[in-house]
Amino acid sequence: MSQPVYIVGAGGHGKVVFDTLRNMGRAVAGFLDAAPDKVGRNYMGTKVHDQETALKSISPADYQLANGIGSVSVRRRFYIEARAMGFAFPRIVHPAATVSDDANLAQGVQIMAGCVVQPGTRISENCLINTSASIDHDCDLGAHVFVGPGATLCGTVTVGTGSHVGTGATILEDLSIGEDATVGGGAMVVKSVPDGVTVVGVPAREVK
Repeated sequence: MSQPVYIVGAGGHGKVVFDTLRNMGRAVAGFLDAAPDKVGRNYMGTKVHDQETALKSISPADYQLANGIGSVSVRRRFYIEARAMGFAFPRIVHPAATVSDDANLAQGVQIMAGCVVQPGTRISENCLINTSASIDHDCDLGAHVFVGPGATLCGTVTVGTGSHVGTGATILEDLSIGEDATVGGGAMVVKSVPDGVTVVGVPAREVK
């Protein structure tokens, strides 16, 4: 039997994670949040607990955690800290997503409703593939990558650790996005992007 799941982050993305887990038939134990104004509230019909206190009292043997944090840097930091504490993160795949049996999904990967992930693609730990994004064949995503709603990665695209691909962006085939890079919403990427660089526009150009 699968362990119950606590969702970390009682905000917008946490709400989507809750709905996805429910559609997967997973039991949600509650929400954890560090914001004092959220603790003790009822959110999505489930209690919000103080994050720091709860993480000291619950056992990794009894519960898993789901990353409900939307910020790339914050969700990355929390995931690393929680893994060091021994917590596991389930793969979360909405039943309305289409994921090839030949795709490789690591621990903590989240695939939201309407997404398509094609054969040969590898998605590393703690990546978030948001609503209706499309990841074509043989793409390779490093850890902690965020792919926004409606974004498209054409075939054989590589995205480095910690990078952010904005809503509705398109990355053409055979290109690479470096580590900790940002592709702005709606951008059309026609050439590879180095580490730490932000690109925007059509075609995408570097922002200095």
